[in-house]
Amino acid sequence: MTEATLAAFDDHADVDTVMRAVETVSAYVIGAIRREIANLRAERATGLSQQN
Repeated sequence: MTEATLAAFDDHADVDTVMRAVETVSAYVIGAIRREIANLRAERATGLSQQN
């Protein structure tokens, strides 16, 4: 996490709440990226795409 992220939430919430929010969003994004990578690998392995 960068200072810019914390600064964006300055005066809006306490640090613990901001940290939890940032960690939650980060976990969601990482999960979405991993899911997309898994889908792309499956498409390559099978030769099929979601459109087929």
